[in-house]
Parts: sequence; structure tokens; C-alpha cells
Amino acid sequence: MSVGKTIVVSNIPAAADLELQRDKLTVHFQRKRNGGGDVVDLTYPYDGCDHKALITFQDERVTQRVLEHRQLFDEKCELHVECHKSIASSKASDDIVPFSQVRAIVSDDILGLIKDDKKSVFDRMADESGATWSMVTKKGNDYYTINGDYQQFVDAQAFLLNCTR
Repeated sequence: MSVGKTIVVSNIPAAADLELQRDKLTVHFQRKRNGGGDVVDLTYPYDGCDHKALITFQDERVTQRVLEHRQLFDEKCELHVECHKSIASSKASDDIVPFSQVRAIVSDDILGLIKDDKKSVFDRMADESGATWSMVTKKGNDYYTINGDYQQFVDAQAFLLNCTR
């Protein structure tokens, strides 16, 4: 059975500095001793709760390892970890593709946060996600578009968000 790439973590201890707690969670779930690996996205707080996080890994095997390990955070608090039950990962939707083709214009907000050469970032995104990209200049402004199937789009989005951190 497929576990997907995303987990929900709860029982996260309260913290005064949410940014620091987010960084600590990222490091925790990247550590091999915790079963971790490459984190491509981390949403904290999640679902309006500062004791929950949503974490997406690069590889589904990492998700499986994390689920199999006891997650002791800051050497004192046991985290509760479970598979994220999204429509995209549910058993009922395994054969359903919500969109056969997705095309999106990358927001100026994201473009402004990419510090590396944009062409090389988009080339790496295409290599990792399988999505294609193009750039059009209109009235002196560059517009970047992403094209691909739904999963390629989701992977491209996670990659670009990760590049802004």
C-alpha cells in the first residue's frame, strides 16, 4: 500500500518563536536517525494549530521510514505522526486524475524570492518534476509558465516553494 509523501505531525510543543520551531522540525525530519530525508515542504503551524505540521518528503520511502520510527522531538516530547489523508493520496482516487494538463503562471511573489538564476532554477525544476516551463516577455515583464500533468504540477510547485526558503 502506498503511504504517499506527506505526513501530519501533531503534539508539537508550544514555542514562542514559530520560525525557530519550523527550522527545528525541518532538521528533525531530515535526520537519518529519525528515519528522515529530504523535506520538500513544511507547513507549520498547520490547520490553524501551532501543535501540528504538514511535512512533504522528496521520496515516499522516507515517509515510510519516518512512520516506522519513534519521533522524540528535542529529546523530550514524543510526536504523533500519521499519513496525510488528502484527496490526491486516498485509495479511492488512485485511478482518478483530476486534470490531464495543468498550466500556471508563476506568481511575482515567488519569482521575487528566487535568489539563483531563474533559468537554472526552472531547468532543475523541470528535471525533478517532469513539468515543462516557458518564459514570455510582455511589455518589458518576464512571465514564467509551468505546464504538465497534475502530479508534475504538484512536484514543480513543491520544488519552487523549496527554492524560496
